[in-house]
Amino acid sequence: MNAIILVRGKESERLRKDKSMLVISRDKTLLDIVIDRISGLFAKILIVTTNPQKFHLYSDEKIEIIRDDLVCGPLGGILKGLQFSSTFYNFIVATDMPFISKDLILFLVKKAFSDYDAVVPKHKNSTEVLHAIYSKQAIPIIEKMIEEKQYRVKMLLQKIKVKYVTECELRKFGDPEVLFFNINTPMDFETAKVIGRELSYF
Repeated sequence: MNAIILVRGKESERLRKDKSMLVISRDKTLLDIVIDRISGLFAKILIVTTNPQKFHLYSDEKIEIIRDDLVCGPLGGILKGLQFSSTFYNFIVATDMPFISKDLILFLVKKAFSDYDAVVPKHKNSTEVLHAIYSKQAIPIIEKMIEEKQYRVKMLLQKIKVKYVTECELRKFGDPEVLFFNINTPMDFETAKVIGRELSYF
């Protein structure tokens, strides 16, 4: 199985910076943290971005940089990653989740079966579409959605066969509010640094 990291590669409107390049601890960026957490778990890591030149230094025998030329949000990045990946199932994650758990990811991997198109964590009112496993079976459905200008990833889940991972299962690996904490604002960024120090995460 491969991993696909979705990296916008452009300045966030609310942060006024590229989220992936935010330095969160010990000179490590958010992208560095995500790569560190998933390294060794997958055959290959694909970084899908609208700005591939910016990340060329990450490219090596284990990491491939893929251009997202669709520019229609995360759904386009998911499509590009699935199209370029050499594996049927792929773990897809956003670059702004600094507290992802290796053990949880491996748990999701074990949940991937041939009769499911996706394995997606779900807790309270949140469905973690950008911390999930998707199969290539979803490619034609995503292509049709993009053709029809339907760009919401949650809409994709209504069109494919999904195995949901429950909050009870997720809590074995930690607090879902922390595991899936994502950074969208300057306040989120400061909160992430505090959580990281309190949990000795970084």
